[in-house]
Amino acid sequence: MEKQVSFDQILKLTKIDNLSRQDLIQRNSILEGELARVIKENYKLRNLKITDTQMQLILQEQLMKICRLVVEFIEREGRNHSEVARELARRSLKTRTGKTKWDSKTIFNIFNRWKGKL
Repeated sequence: MEKQVSFDQILKLTKIDNLSRQDLIQRNSILEGELARVIKENYKLRNLKITDTQMQLILQEQLMKICRLVVEFIEREGRNHSEVARELARRSLKTRTGKTKWDSKTIFNIFNRWKGKL
């Protein structure tokens, strides 16, 4: 049985100042688990079934959407990393740690990983 996490606990989990890399990874895992739980509940309310594989595809699809946007903005529109970071924040897209503020270094890393592949 999955452990239920309250909204207050989630808010505490999203505060990431001065956390170690391991703490961030653990909190990211909890947030992804909570997102998966919400998606499963949504499917259940609609009397639909979802497998774990389908769930992973949904979560990966959301991440890939952001990667595609980054590549499109930089390669095709000629924006710089800071402009892309501001645009993602403006669209309220969240980082893997749940923040809406994007760092230009993160954008740089995403672009370098995915350029020419998407």
